[in-house]
Amino acid sequence: MGKVKTKVINKTGGEIYLQEGNVSVYKVVAKLCNDESHVISLDPNATYRDYVFMIMPDMTQLDSSISSDDCMEYSEIKIMRSANNSYFLERVPRASRRTSALANPAPAPGIKTSAVGNGASKNFYQKIKNAFSSYF
Repeated sequence: MGKVKTKVINKTGGEIYLQEGNVSVYKVVAKLCNDESHVISLDPNATYRDYVFMIMPDMTQLDSSISSDDCMEYSEIKIMRSANNSYFLERVPRASRRTSALANPAPAPGIKTSAVGNGASKNFYQKIKNAFSSYF
């Protein structure tokens, strides 16, 4: 599997820093002015990461944060500010290509397929049983 990309959009009306890290050690990844975005490119096999948002200019950390798991699950994350000046995240789920592939799986090259229920599974079981009977 290649890299997964998640777009983070600042809709707070001010500037924020996006920081990436783990175990309370963070580095600034991007400075986002209002309506600017940054794409997080993540290797699914990489170490778990947290992403925190710092409000400018006083560097106050938002209560809302995201993780590398969120990046795997969502294609877009917006940082928003409500009318009462509280911050929240709006997440857009990633379209699942795997679900559609599982619904209609393609046969592997060189493998003959047959309908289950016409004795194919019973024949397979019998072949396995015969192959292992000589060991016992």
